Amino acid sequence: METSTCVKDCKVPLKTFAHSSDEDGEPWLEALQMVKKELEVEWKEASGAKTNDATVLFQAIDRALLHSANAEWMDCMSRHDKKHTNKTAKNWEKFKLCIIDFTTRVVFKPDAYDRQKSYLQDGAWQAL
Repeated sequence: METSTCVKDCKVPLKTFAHSSDEDGEPWLEALQMVKKELEVEWKEASGAKTNDATVLFQAIDRALLHSANAEWMDCMSRHDKKHTNKTAKNWEKFKLCIIDFTTRVVFKPDAYDRQKSYLQDGAWQAL
């Protein structure tokens, strides 16, 4: 029995995220939504089971993140691999956990809610 592999080209997302000081979390959510839309078929196939291959999704996120955001993404994957030494394959479960880690630890810092609340309260006082 012969096995073969095929390489699928990953589209470069139209929206990127660099995590600059003037960017809030919205551009990240837009970039993630763009990747999900562009790779809808692959996203659905990968998300069908924890062990499904998600390599193309990892590649798409890698291309959507620029500069320090890309380094932080690589750090999220490295942190996952160190924590789960026997689960380093690029499957759906790892992808999902890395996206969550990146979103909650890097993009939206732990104090994001408090900062947003303060911003809204300060703005409300100025509007009066």
